[in-house]
Amino acid sequence: QLTSNESRRASVMVTDVAGRVLLQKEIQIISGQNAVELPMSSFASGIYNVVLKTDEGVKAVKAIKSI
Repeated sequence: QLTSNESRRASVMVTDVAGRVLLQKEIQIISGQNAVELPMSSFASGIYNVVLKTDEGVKAVKAIKSI
């Protein structure tokens, strides 16, 4: 989930620990609370980086997928 003060376009990218891009999609963020679903069911268990890029900058978080 993420919160924004205004509507804008963003790019979401998921990479593995080796830096390989596994998923990339463009999303529309609205003002207020936003929930972004990432289809990671086919990914193996492990640690992934989730990167959100907007015109304001880049935010990266780690995601852990378990069985």
